[in-house]
Amino acid sequence: NFDGLGYTGWFPPDPNGDVGPNHYIEVVNTSVAIFDKTGTMLANFHYNTLFATANPPCNAPLLRGDPIVLYDAIADRWLLTDFAFANSNGPFYECIAVSKIADPVSGGWWLYTLQADATLFNDYPKLGVWSDGIYMSADMFVGRTGPFSNVRVWAFNRTDLISGGPVKNVYFDISSSYIHLLPSNLRGATMPPGGTPNFFASVDEPNIFRLWKFQV
Repeated sequence: NFDGLGYTGWFPPDPNGDVGPNHYIEVVNTSVAIFDKTGTMLANFHYNTLFATANPPCNAPLLRGDPIVLYDAIADRWLLTDFAFANSNGPFYECIAVSKIADPVSGGWWLYTLQADATLFNDYPKLGVWSDGIYMSADMFVGRTGPFSNVRVWAFNRTDLISGGPVKNVYFDISSSYIHLLPSNLRGATMPPGGTPNFFASVDEPNIFRLWKFQV
């Protein structure tokens, strides 16, 4: 056990983290900390610093939150994400950083600016590692403060992400009857059978579990 990041001025902090063979990375609004397995902090930086050389608006101080960190054991790479927008009416973006090597401290990062939509805001993004790529979901709202529209789900090409892109992706919109889809996230070294789709799940109170298959 060891202390994580402290309060950085953004609320809620949206803490998220993941562990790899040699590192633990924690993200909060809007900072990143990289630790070794003993709890020693190896690096600590702001999301704006990480994305300083990305395409707009990810390169400006417009990163807004909902940070995610994932360790991809298949590629031995790290992924960090955050959403960004310059105008509350859009367009809206997901900013994605992928470590160039297994070492997230000294290896550098590939930076991607994905336009999630021109007018729909990609809130509550969630990501998962799968055998054939990286999957993501987001709740789409009409503008930053407008009503809920639908859930959108994406699949990203892993080979593109770990090599500097451009990144091929496909996406689908889900019926407005559903919200908060979570992609399955592969852990460990055992791969699912070839051709197994990624699974997206949601839970409706009090007791309804819904499951989707996403096969690219």
